[in-house]
Amino acid sequence: SIQNTIKETSEAIAQLVELAPGGLGDDSDAALLRARQELDEAVVALQIGLGQLDDELRIRDVEIVSPD
Repeated sequence: SIQNTIKETSEAIAQLVELAPGGLGDDSDAALLRARQELDEAVVALQIGLGQLDDELRIRDVEIVSPD
């Protein structure tokens, strides 16, 4: 899961870097949709990774403090 999180976030960051130079206004619909898809996949991977870390911390009886 950690490796998948790294892969997905790396892909999302690469897509955002491609969009960044001129802002979002000069990019095609396809480029924006691809970046959105990559970000969505990264968010899912991060949520799964967070869940796994939380599970392990609970097993160890470690209190989880959220920034909420």
